[in-house]
Amino acid sequence: MWPELVGGYHAAMDPMHDLLPAPERAIASALERSRRTERPCLVLVVGAGVAACRSIVGPQIRTKDAVLALPGGGCVAVFEALRGNRDAYTIARRVGAGLRAPVGLAIFPYTADDAGELLARAAVAMTTAQAHGEPLETARPFTPARVAVRT
Repeated sequence: MWPELVGGYHAAMDPMHDLLPAPERAIASALERSRRTERPCLVLVVGAGVAACRSIVGPQIRTKDAVLALPGGGCVAVFEALRGNRDAYTIARRVGAGLRAPVGLAIFPYTADDAGELLARAAVAMTTAQAHGEPLETARPFTPARVAVRT
């Protein structure tokens, strides 16, 4: 049986961290680690039931990654310490093809630099993919200065 959170998630040291909803807590912790390692972090919002999502996303999960249920259905998957954008798109395509459901993706630091915004952008991308009948949609990047990330 899958626990609500899969992977090596540890709470951040921020005292406000525990007040965030579970998906945002997992993303915030992943972003903290991604900033330290200067590696991209992928957030997928999948428009499929949690059981289906976990059956497809599960094989992609490493100990440092996480899969969580979203309130109201669907799931969010967080993949950290990727080697670059190519890894992110490969994972997203595999998940989308396996589920035949819309997938929205956002990549830290390219599309947002905080957990709430990254989750929101991935959710909007998933809704856009669903509206256009596309399997995959990428959140629009933004351009403020940020940490260097190996690609």
